[in-house]
Order: sequence, then C-alpha cells, then structure tokens
Amino acid sequence: MESATLFSANGIRLFLLGWILTAITNFPAAFTHTSVNSAVLKMNEYLNDSYTDRYRPLDHYEVSLIKSGINSVWYVGQVAGAMMSPYVCDNWGRKR
Repeated sequence: MESATLFSANGIRLFLLGWILTAITNFPAAFTHTSVNSAVLKMNEYLNDSYTDRYRPLDHYEVSLIKSGINSVWYVGQVAGAMMSPYVCDNWGRKR
C-alpha cells in the first residue's frame, strides 16, 4: 500500500477532504456561537468594565468590534488546529 505523503495525489485528496469536512462541520457551531443568547449582556458588561478600569469606556461599535474579533479568531484557530492534527498525529503520534 502506498504511503500518503502531503504532496502525493492521495495526500492532496486526503488534505482536501479533511479541509472540506472541517469547514462544513464548523458552520453550525459558528452560527450557535455568534447568535444572540443570554450571555451577550454579560459579555458587553465585562468588556466595557475591564477596559474602563484601565482606560476609558468603550463605545458600542468598539465592543462589537472586539466581540467580532474574538469570534473570528476562535474559529480560525479551531479550523487550523483541525487541519494540522493529521500531520501532528502521523509524525508525533503513536508509532507502530
């Protein structure tokens, strides 16, 4: 059986399949994470209070920008980690 390295045809197919499945499975989680829920007011309060203690009160658009950045970075990191995990597991995981 041929070994699947990243730059072989099987490796590229495996990478693309993993990338597509990772992207598809993160859409529902991203929606539920960014939809309005009961923690929104507490999050706004926490961001504004912690920033006010150090500098000045935040405007509404600044709080929205910070929350959007946190939400975006969270899922970018999750997708990047999911895409790197096959490489890490194959090279540093359990050896036969």
